[in-house]
Amino acid sequence: MLAGTFAGMWGNAEFDAPSLDGGRFARGVALHDWHYGPLDNLPIGGLDPTGWLETVRKGVVLTLPDATEDIVAKLHIRRLLSYDASPERAALIGRIDAHVAERLPATGHALAEFQWADSITDLCDRLAFDFAFEQPVKTTIKVFARLGASDETALAYELRAAGEMLLHPWPFSSDRLSGFVLGYAADGYPDTLTAHLVPYNIRPAG
Repeated sequence: MLAGTFAGMWGNAEFDAPSLDGGRFARGVALHDWHYGPLDNLPIGGLDPTGWLETVRKGVVLTLPDATEDIVAKLHIRRLLSYDASPERAALIGRIDAHVAERLPATGHALAEFQWADSITDLCDRLAFDFAFEQPVKTTIKVFARLGASDETALAYELRAAGEMLLHPWPFSSDRLSGFVLGYAADGYPDTLTAHLVPYNIRPAG
């Protein structure tokens, strides 16, 4: 859900917000990994290719009711599938493309608008993904800053202790993002769920 929070606050004088409906875009980003289930205990990088594709196939087959949210989530899955080549991946990509083409007219938007917004989905997902590990990170991600632009902007971010994250340049509509996410202690998970509220404090670097 943290990724959806980022998406819902995206856009300012330097970074254009997607042309898609803001609420629908944010919900699509929030639900981009919904096929993993409410308690994701699959090992990151530990699944064999067959097991990973089986999980991804659930996201290809299942459909979100709202067409815009559904396409946002589907294009995220398509991007992940495109990082490698195999007949199985190609078949799933073809299935996504056909599904997106079928639902696109209901959104009132062109496919190019969704494809442009997908770089924002990617960045929001990466920020939330790194946050979940609660380990220091310092890296750079590229994203489209302007609607329709073909050149990407490098966005540097640093994740520190206690949920502090610094970004430059700053892409959000608010001058700071702060709140809590629900997490569970690693010991005993997922059979024993010990809940914790994990704070996040995201601000411009410098």
